[in-house]
Amino acid sequence: MKILLIHNYYRFRGGEETYFHSLDSLLKKQGHSTFLYTKDSRDIAKKHISKSSIGTGQFWNQSTFQELESVIQKFRPDIAHFNNIFPLITPSAYYACNKNEVPVVQTIHNYKLVCPKGTLFRNGKICELCTKKKFPYPSIIHKCYQGSYIASLATSSAFYYHSFKRTYDFVNKFLFPSQFTYLYHLKLLPELADKSTVLPYYIEGKKLTRGKLQYFLYIGRFSEEKGIDELLKLFATIPSAQLIAAGDGPRKESLKKKYSHLPNISFLDFQSSEDMTLLFKNAICLIIPSKWYEVLPFVYLEAMSKGIPVLTPQTPAFTRSIASEKEYYYTFDDFSDLKTKILTLLKNPKPSSGNLFYDEYRAHFTPEVHYSKLERIYHDLL
Repeated sequence: MKILLIHNYYRFRGGEETYFHSLDSLLKKQGHSTFLYTKDSRDIAKKHISKSSIGTGQFWNQSTFQELESVIQKFRPDIAHFNNIFPLITPSAYYACNKNEVPVVQTIHNYKLVCPKGTLFRNGKICELCTKKKFPYPSIIHKCYQGSYIASLATSSAFYYHSFKRTYDFVNKFLFPSQFTYLYHLKLLPELADKSTVLPYYIEGKKLTRGKLQYFLYIGRFSEEKGIDELLKLFATIPSAQLIAAGDGPRKESLKKKYSHLPNISFLDFQSSEDMTLLFKNAICLIIPSKWYEVLPFVYLEAMSKGIPVLTPQTPAFTRSIASEKEYYYTFDDFSDLKTKILTLLKNPKPSSGNLFYDEYRAHFTPEVHYSKLERIYHDLL
């Protein structure tokens, strides 16, 4: 089978990029041919792409349409599997696939179908104002996209335009990485029910032999919705607890300036899978302090696949996993409860808990489980 994989790289790399490239490797290992059609948001600054062209391109991007049509005619894919398409690929790519009769699969990594910003998050809190509007004008009022009225106007107008034009009818199958995001979208977009399914991410895993448990870990994007500000503030009040915070993002430099002088807080850059393995070995647990509705963090799977416990918010994206391990759940957006759980685990690390997390990984998040489901999805569309 020939599969066209499509993705717009983010300025700050994250889990979507990890999934995109691991999917490419998995499909090749299974004997399929792949072609990667990509754009990179870092090129906006490097190539001096104008904001006006990006804004108008969200309605219709002739360059993407022509490029992708040329790729399709040369590669002749059986399936086009989309990941992120904003801001440079845009929904124009769906039209190229439809014109050339290529079935479209779209993995939903965020909330772009129901929120112009894609995060359902504003001013430090969950925001669902636009989900209740035909035209999402609240995102313009609150400058949700890049803190700009103009950028928010363009994004919100394009959001409405593609909803009105029913552009997403060109998608033959929507794949949701978690049951929570699947049900959330169907509540707002019930018309997607007949062509949607849950397909969790996967990862190659090997259980670790634990070392001396010395510190807590944060690995991820340094941005407001991830709760990294609150996590660092919390650890500043627990000098006996060590935290290693690794990753990249728009809040990284300002947070380093504020907290790097503290002896119990260390900052690292974005970590490869190999580097993460070394960090996991001596970690009491990974902490995911997110304030938004996480889809299914890739780092969560990374930790579980190594047999490392994960301390998460008690939200539906996580609680289906290790429900019996109450000390690894804290009340969503309650950082005093998170502090209580950290102090409990600092006193009693419970390394054996990692076995339950590893069992959960083996049951749901292996390459074998993922591929068996994905292959059926592809074949059903042919």
